[in-house]
Amino acid sequence: MRSGTAAPPYTYVAMAGDVIAVLDALGIERTHVLGASLGGAVVRWAAIEHRARVASLTVIMSGAGAAPGEDGPQDDLPAFLRLFGMAERRSRGEAVASMVELWRWMWGAGYPFEEDWVRSA
Repeated sequence: MRSGTAAPPYTYVAMAGDVIAVLDALGIERTHVLGASLGGAVVRWAAIEHRARVASLTVIMSGAGAAPGEDGPQDDLPAFLRLFGMAERRSRGEAVASMVELWRWMWGAGYPFEEDWVRSA
Protein backbone atom coordinates (compact mmCIF):
# COMPACT_ATOMS: atom_id res chain seq x y z
CA MET A 1 0.00 0.00 0.00
CA ARG A 2 1.23 3.51 -0.81
CA SER A 3 2.12 5.64 2.17
CA GLY A 4 -0.56 8.08 3.23
CA THR A 5 -3.41 5.95 1.89
CA ALA A 6 -6.01 4.11 3.90
CA ALA A 7 -6.47 0.37 3.57
CA PRO A 8 -9.26 -0.40 1.11
CA PRO A 9 -12.41 -1.49 2.94
CA TYR A 10 -13.16 -4.28 0.46
CA THR A 11 -10.16 -6.07 -1.06
CA TYR A 12 -9.87 -8.43 -4.02
CA VAL A 13 -9.24 -11.27 -1.57
CA ALA A 14 -12.47 -10.44 0.28
CA MET A 15 -14.35 -10.34 -3.03
CA ALA A 16 -12.89 -13.73 -3.94
CA GLY A 17 -14.19 -15.05 -0.63
CA ASP A 18 -17.64 -13.81 -1.62
CA VAL A 19 -17.40 -15.75 -4.89
CA ILE A 20 -16.77 -18.88 -2.84
CA ALA A 21 -19.65 -17.99 -0.49
CA VAL A 22 -21.99 -17.88 -3.50
CA LEU A 23 -20.75 -21.30 -4.61
CA ASP A 24 -21.36 -22.58 -1.08
CA ALA A 25 -24.90 -21.16 -1.07
CA LEU A 26 -25.60 -22.87 -4.40
CA GLY A 27 -24.08 -26.16 -3.26
CA ILE A 28 -21.38 -26.07 -5.95
CA GLU A 29 -18.19 -27.80 -4.83
CA ARG A 30 -15.99 -27.10 -7.89
CA THR A 31 -16.62 -25.03 -11.00
CA HIS A 32 -15.13 -23.13 -13.93
CA VAL A 33 -14.80 -19.40 -13.25
CA LEU A 34 -14.52 -16.44 -15.60
CA GLY A 35 -13.85 -12.81 -14.74
CA ALA A 36 -13.60 -9.71 -16.89
CA SER A 37 -11.86 -6.48 -15.90
CA LEU A 38 -12.15 -6.17 -12.09
CA GLY A 39 -13.74 -9.61 -12.08
CA GLY A 40 -10.51 -10.98 -13.55
CA ALA A 41 -8.60 -9.88 -10.46
CA VAL A 42 -11.31 -11.33 -8.23
CA VAL A 43 -11.39 -14.77 -9.87
CA ARG A 44 -7.58 -14.94 -9.89
CA TRP A 45 -7.65 -14.52 -6.12
CA ALA A 46 -10.45 -17.10 -5.87
CA ALA A 47 -8.21 -19.55 -7.74
CA ILE A 48 -5.19 -18.73 -5.56
CA GLU A 49 -7.00 -18.81 -2.23
CA HIS A 50 -9.43 -21.67 -3.03
CA ARG A 51 -7.56 -23.80 -5.55
CA ALA A 52 -9.65 -26.92 -4.93
CA ARG A 53 -12.86 -25.05 -5.78
CA VAL A 54 -11.74 -23.75 -9.21
CA ALA A 55 -11.74 -26.28 -12.05
CA SER A 56 -10.50 -23.75 -14.61
CA LEU A 57 -9.88 -20.02 -14.79
CA THR A 58 -10.56 -17.58 -17.63
CA VAL A 59 -9.45 -13.95 -17.26
CA ILE A 60 -10.53 -11.34 -19.81
CA MET A 61 -9.41 -7.70 -20.11
CA SER A 62 -7.74 -7.67 -16.72
CA GLY A 63 -4.37 -6.46 -15.50
CA ALA A 64 -1.77 -8.85 -14.17
CA GLY A 65 -2.55 -8.14 -10.51
CA ALA A 66 -0.34 -9.13 -7.63
CA ALA A 67 1.71 -12.23 -6.96
CA PRO A 68 0.35 -14.94 -4.62
CA GLY A 69 0.57 -13.81 -1.03
CA GLU A 70 0.28 -10.11 -1.82
CA ASP A 71 -2.84 -8.13 -1.03
CA GLY A 72 -3.05 -7.10 -4.68
CA PRO A 73 -2.89 -3.66 -6.21
CA GLN A 74 -5.76 -1.39 -5.33
CA ASP A 75 -6.76 1.25 -7.85
CA ASP A 76 -5.80 4.76 -6.88
CA LEU A 77 -8.22 7.63 -6.33
CA PRO A 78 -7.12 9.78 -9.32
CA ALA A 79 -7.81 6.85 -11.68
CA PHE A 80 -11.25 6.27 -10.17
CA LEU A 81 -12.11 9.98 -10.35
CA ARG A 82 -11.09 10.04 -13.99
CA LEU A 83 -13.35 7.07 -14.75
CA PHE A 84 -16.22 8.43 -12.66
CA GLY A 85 -16.04 11.55 -14.80
CA MET A 86 -17.80 9.57 -17.53
CA ALA A 87 -21.04 9.97 -15.56
CA GLU A 88 -20.92 13.77 -15.59
CA ARG A 89 -23.62 15.44 -17.66
CA ARG A 90 -22.13 17.34 -20.62
CA SER A 91 -23.09 18.72 -24.00
CA ARG A 92 -22.49 16.30 -26.86
CA GLY A 93 -19.33 18.09 -28.00
CA GLU A 94 -17.89 18.18 -24.47
CA ALA A 95 -18.84 14.53 -23.91
CA VAL A 96 -17.09 13.43 -27.12
CA ALA A 97 -13.95 15.44 -26.26
CA SER A 98 -13.95 14.04 -22.72
CA MET A 99 -14.33 10.45 -23.92
CA VAL A 100 -11.55 10.88 -26.49
CA GLU A 101 -9.21 12.06 -23.73
CA LEU A 102 -10.29 9.19 -21.46
CA TRP A 103 -9.57 6.72 -24.27
CA ARG A 104 -6.21 8.39 -24.93
CA TRP A 105 -5.32 7.93 -21.23
CA MET A 106 -6.47 4.26 -21.17
CA TRP A 107 -4.82 3.51 -24.54
CA GLY A 108 -1.35 4.04 -23.11
CA ALA A 109 1.83 4.71 -25.01
CA GLY A 110 2.53 1.24 -26.43
CA TYR A 111 0.71 1.89 -29.72
CA PRO A 112 -0.21 5.00 -31.70
CA PHE A 113 -3.52 6.44 -30.49
CA GLU A 114 -6.20 6.09 -33.18
CA GLU A 115 -8.27 9.18 -32.45
CA ASP A 116 -10.31 8.98 -35.66
CA TRP A 117 -11.37 5.42 -34.82
CA VAL A 118 -12.27 6.40 -31.23
CA ARG A 119 -14.33 9.38 -32.43
CA SER A 120 -16.23 7.21 -34.90
CA ALA A 121 -17.17 4.53 -32.34
